[in-house]
Amino acid sequence: MSNHFTGLSLGPPLGDQRLDLCDLYAFQAPGNASRTVLILNANPNADALHPDAVYRLNIDNYGDNLTGIAFSWVFSSPASDGSQTYSVFKATGAEARSPEAVGTTIVSGAAVSSGPPGQRGQQRRLQDRRRQAQ
Repeated sequence: MSNHFTGLSLGPPLGDQRLDLCDLYAFQAPGNASRTVLILNANPNADALHPDAVYRLNIDNYGDNLTGIAFSWVFSSPASDGSQTYSVFKATGAEARSPEAVGTTIVSGAAVSSGPPGQRGQQRRLQDRRRQAQ
């Protein structure tokens, strides 16, 4: 699934590029058919993911138009070098319909992957130049 309809010409949600999610990839894990790989990425013009947002994937696994499983990602505030950590929660049943990041913690305090080494610094310098030019 791709969601580029909130691209630069229309503007990001609430005017905040950190909230503009672009792609969701879901596929069977290579070498382990019992696992699913989920990849979620955000607007590449955002310098970080929003520390006050809950990024969420809702799954209706019974066809009843209700969320049966919810995966919620939350991110730390960026450190001075721009790095962030994240945690992931899995909620099921009625708990999955809560707007908060609730449920079982399945990842805690992991480093956010932001591309090849050195790329994040290059992106930040380009963004700084763009801001200075405005």
